[in-house]
Order: sequence, then C-alpha cells, then structure tokens
Amino acid sequence: DRAVRRDVQFGVRACSLAAGGPHAHAWRADYCYVRASAHPAQALAFPVAEPHMRILVVDDSTTMRRILINTLSKLGYTDVVDASNGREGLDRLAAAPVDLVITDWNMPEMSGIEFIRAMRANDKFKSIPTLMVTTNAAKDDIVEALKAGVNNYVVKPFTPAVIKEKIEAVLSK
Repeated sequence: DRAVRRDVQFGVRACSLAAGGPHAHAWRADYCYVRASAHPAQALAFPVAEPHMRILVVDDSTTMRRILINTLSKLGYTDVVDASNGREGLDRLAAAPVDLVITDWNMPEMSGIEFIRAMRANDKFKSIPTLMVTTNAAKDDIVEALKAGVNNYVVKPFTPAVIKEKIEAVLSK
C-alpha cells in the first residue's frame, strides 16, 4: 500500500475522513489522505461536512424537522438546532451563533418569510445563509422568497442529494 493524496471538495472547505476508517492514513485541514489498496484510482476518500458548522432548522412539523436533521446528519452536519416557528428561530439565533438557516415557509406565529425578513433586518443575522424548504412551488412564491432574502429554495418533497447540492451552492457564495 502507498499513501495517495486526494483533493476532495465538499461544502465550503476541504473534507476530512470518516474517523477511524480502515483506509485512514492521515488527516490534514486541506486534504484527505487514504491508503490505496491496489491502484491509486481505487483510493477511497470520504467527504464529510464542515466539522464546526451549526445549522438551524425551522419548521412547524416535528416530522419534517426530524427528516431534515437526519438528512443533515447523513451529510455530516451534526451540530443542528431546531425551532418550530419563526419566533423560536429568532430566539435560537439570539442564543448562539448559527452558520446556516433552513426554514419552512408556512408556520404559525411567524411564517418563514416573516422570519427571513426579521433576520435580514437585524445586522447580527443578516448575512447568515438561508435555504427555504417548502411546498410552495409557484414562481411568484419563489420570487417573493428571494426578494425577502432567501439564498436558495427547495420544493418538498426533496432528496438528500438535492439538500446537499443546495447547501453547497448557498455556502459557496
């Protein structure tokens, strides 16, 4: 076996290896090092999400919050906090820094659009990347969300691949 360096881009920064995997050789902030079992082309690298990224999930449906949290976990995002409406979301933002917000549109007390507008009106939160995940698929709704300050938009139902793609797009801006 010989060590092979692979550049593996994932999210904003380079990846790390799944901890303790059988192919792990070394880890560095910029690269995954893996052992090639037979040929360098067969080397394995496992992209993992930014290790210190905190994500806020805001949705009034407990089931949808759980689906999003599980999806994020599978993508390597394990530091996730949640809220059941926009008001709770603002409380979570005030309590601890967040690197990304994923929110629904239709919620009681404070809708996702009202929540985004409140975020963008606050100097402390206005630059946090946001992803709206909703059933609202009309073009006018998408335009309204983008005008309110949403960085990207996902229509339910979604796949983990779509969530991954949209998060990467939002974080690369």
